[in-house]
Amino acid sequence: MVNDGVEWFGAVCSQAVTISWTPGQVSGAGSENVISTQPSAAPCADANLWGRSYPVIRLDGNAVRGYAETKILGANKQNYVPSIRSWFYRNGVVISAPIPSPTNGPAGGLADITHTATLEFFGPGTYQTQTLHEAIPLYPASCPFVGSNSATTVSPSLEVQRPRISMGVIPYFLGADVLNSNAYSSQTTLTVDNKGASEVPVWTLIGSSSAQHGTLGCANCNTSSFRATRAPQGNACGTFPVQVKASLNGFASEPFWIDIRTPVGLEYLKTEVVYPVGGWENWIWYKVIGNCPGDEMTNVQMNEVFVNAQQHNGSNWDAPLLATAFPQMRVDEDDGKFRLRDTLYEVATPVKFPQPLSPGANFNDESSASLMTSALQYWRVGSTYNGGPGGDPAVGNPTDPNRGGNNATAKGVLVRSNSHYHFLDHGRH
Repeated sequence: MVNDGVEWFGAVCSQAVTISWTPGQVSGAGSENVISTQPSAAPCADANLWGRSYPVIRLDGNAVRGYAETKILGANKQNYVPSIRSWFYRNGVVISAPIPSPTNGPAGGLADITHTATLEFFGPGTYQTQTLHEAIPLYPASCPFVGSNSATTVSPSLEVQRPRISMGVIPYFLGADVLNSNAYSSQTTLTVDNKGASEVPVWTLIGSSSAQHGTLGCANCNTSSFRATRAPQGNACGTFPVQVKASLNGFASEPFWIDIRTPVGLEYLKTEVVYPVGGWENWIWYKVIGNCPGDEMTNVQMNEVFVNAQQHNGSNWDAPLLATAFPQMRVDEDDGKFRLRDTLYEVATPVKFPQPLSPGANFNDESSASLMTSALQYWRVGSTYNGGPGGDPAVGNPTDPNRGGNNATAKGVLVRSNSHYHFLDHGRH
């Protein structure tokens, strides 16, 4: 018979019990899974067959165990030998079957069987035990059974899932040796749902691509981190070049893939003209663009480097001037977003030659005769350090070593290079 978990002792069966169990098939799962059948007459009366398939348990992160036992109970239990056969299942398929002959215990005693499955070998799934219990009479002629001398039990099942990794923020590659930049970080937190395991996970980067793109904060820890140390190949979005696994005593998590983002360019937005008292001022606005579609980076640090600064047509204008958007971005009042605002200006002073004109007073002429200063300008996203000894944006006079920065040592990701011009009545790049 297949027991439904109801325990019944002490009552002699008054009619035959039909065995409905078919070897190799799991049917019905009870909570107690206790069966009892009794012989009918002296000298064997008051002897019961008892059996149970115990709940499958998690031994550790990488193993589960099923256990079942058969007992003979009662005053005359010594007249019967307990016998047991048991099957261990994963997702309804037998993974551990008994030896061809049943396992017998001592007369009147206990027969048991244990199944152990390594999870990394068999995999996640639903584990369950089914057991055939038998009482073998030592004196068959003297000890007939009212019903059957065998029955089956089925254990409650145990569902096992692989550990599952989750991540904090999306990591951005912001340049060598740059960890954080305002609202952006090259580092993200990695945590794992152990799914019932108790061990401390072991973290691993899988494959050469993963190791080439970043590092783990720790290998044997409950919470690790990943730090991006290079941009994805070709700055491509959605390549997921990093694969991480966490192992619990050898039972590995599902693979976790990490995509890396990075700034890739500036997109011109608009130019605003300001009218100071004497001279001109232009605000040139840009969006900072990431490598994924629709990824506009806001509230991120930047710096600029000036190279080959020159004065033209006999002017004594400083070349180049400070771009006041650095080291932080400005709020665009049109939509409230942080954006790059590069401020170009020339204010009239008694010593400046020639005197800068009001915006558009020279018809925005950009001929060589109207050019006063020029320089090559390089923009980087991720850091305020432009490579100058002071680490500040360009300031001071043209010979100041802090002024222009240094392309060889500036930090961040290069996103744009252009020519920077100041004309008599406006500026542009």
